[in-house]
Amino acid sequence: MRGFGWSLLLMACLPVTAVAHETGVIRLGAKTASAGGQLEIRGSKLTKGTEFRLELRGVMKTFTLLNVRTDTTGQFVVHLSLPADAAPGNYTVVAVAPDKDVVARADLAMTAAVPQPTSPMPVGHEGMAPSASGTPHATDAMMDLPVSTGSVEWAAITAMTALSLFGGLWLLLRRAQPA
Repeated sequence: MRGFGWSLLLMACLPVTAVAHETGVIRLGAKTASAGGQLEIRGSKLTKGTEFRLELRGVMKTFTLLNVRTDTTGQFVVHLSLPADAAPGNYTVVAVAPDKDVVARADLAMTAAVPQPTSPMPVGHEGMAPSASGTPHATDAMMDLPVSTGSVEWAAITAMTALSLFGGLWLLLRRAQPA
């Protein structure tokens, strides 16, 4: 009986690890999305019938996306709008359980928000946006610049390529000859 008491005392002092959640899976509709854009999120292998908070976690800021409830198979599917004020960069979409444990995660690359055109630009002002006074000013939008290479340019490109090739071969052959 004495050994049984010590065994009981020893078992009471040992740390007990309890697994509160299964490790779930989040799948994103795209690995890259723009700020303010739409994204599909699918969750699976989660605790059945439980409400989870979806968050978008970045280096500097965390955005709460929405709360979702899993079905009887531990799955969910949502379509949501990403925060328009999220800076470009790498983020992680996480599912947070009611006890604040992260139970699933997926990586997402965020690009800058796509600007919506407000009015047509005057001809010759691509990449320019009208100001309050109506005159165009510079933006970060890509400009459509026509690029054409004529026969003189192609001749120069070919000549430079040939000179580079022959110069490299000459250096290799010169090094290969014994001194």
